[in-house]
Amino acid sequence: CGFNGEGHYCHKGVLTRCKWLYNDIKKRHTLKSLFSCSSPYRQFKLFITGHSLGAGCAQMLSVMLRPSFPSLKCFAIGPPGCVLDEELADICEEFITCIVQQDDIIPRLSPSNAESLRNQLFEVLARVKVSKINLFKDVRNPCHELSLAKRNSAVLHPKESVNRDTEYYTKLNEYINERAEKNRRSGPTLYIPGKIIHLIDISSDGSQYVPYWATRYSFDEIVLSDRLITDHKSGPVADILKSIRLDQVDELPPDCHLLELMHDGEDEEYEEVTEATFFTCFKSTRGRYTFALAVLVTVTLVLSFMVDHSCDFFSRDAVISINDVEYKYPHMEFGLFGHELKYCLDEDGCDMMHNSTVEDAGLCFPFPPAFHPDGYMVASRAFSLFGMIFGSISFAIVWASTCLNLGRRTW
Repeated sequence: CGFNGEGHYCHKGVLTRCKWLYNDIKKRHTLKSLFSCSSPYRQFKLFITGHSLGAGCAQMLSVMLRPSFPSLKCFAIGPPGCVLDEELADICEEFITCIVQQDDIIPRLSPSNAESLRNQLFEVLARVKVSKINLFKDVRNPCHELSLAKRNSAVLHPKESVNRDTEYYTKLNEYINERAEKNRRSGPTLYIPGKIIHLIDISSDGSQYVPYWATRYSFDEIVLSDRLITDHKSGPVADILKSIRLDQVDELPPDCHLLELMHDGEDEEYEEVTEATFFTCFKSTRGRYTFALAVLVTVTLVLSFMVDHSCDFFSRDAVISINDVEYKYPHMEFGLFGHELKYCLDEDGCDMMHNSTVEDAGLCFPFPPAFHPDGYMVASRAFSLFGMIFGSISFAIVWASTCLNLGRRTW
């Protein structure tokens, strides 16, 4: 398929799909016709790009097409973390450039990273000194890095104090060693091929990014953060690339780079961070879904309240019986629990049948005990009552669920 891959390893699924792509391009003579001597596009350069799994396919397809198109370049945005073996990944640095945003999880997804995360999780579970439900409540609350050590000490035993002479650790070590041996037999570790530009958020709110050249070993662990999924979206990455100069990518390693940017000058002395409780309206990791629910609940509650206290919700022709004599009053304004009063403009010549002689008093008067509502009004009252109950309960739940324990430096 375009190059000699003998002795090299790659992701089987990506290779299978790229073989299909390569053979389809070859069968249709797509690139051959575009770059033929008679083609008006023969002076153009060939670029291959993709995002996520498409980025992995773009990398593999570039390796296949490179012998036929020596000037080919590939730009992979958020590629998978296990595409090619280390030797082939080094060769690809000449023509493949990868772009990774902050904590994007996809470039960090690999069997070795997943197993490392699993082992760390087992290790932490053995150190927990509180109930699992309390631990779950604790990890749901955001925590600033400056107070992380204090917070961990409240829920975890120190590493050195954990007794490792237990049946749990014996079985855990056996399982880890068994998996490690199986991984060694399955083949070499796969990496992200090519050069890698890591986009680092130095503002913590996504407003300012700085690029630097990273190594593939910078992504040898999965970063568990609240943005590991959102950082993988292609839209924000495209906006970031438009706002920075990629021809001025920093050569500093990540740690030194961040230290210079975030600690310019002498080291600061940080005061101990104490926790405070803040009430954050509609705060949720699911963003617009919670906001939509909040809007729906609020609108339902407001409308129900307005309907219950309105006297001009709908207009009806009324028949009032006084001493067995029925009087018709057209276009009376009604609410669910009261009606609007009218008064005569001319007491001597008042005719309730004609609106020209009467005017709204602007007063809402409750229905008398003898009033019998029709089916429509009964249904309206029931719906309004349901809206009030649903709105009140949902409103309370949405607000109460957003009362978070935040450190003063969280924002």
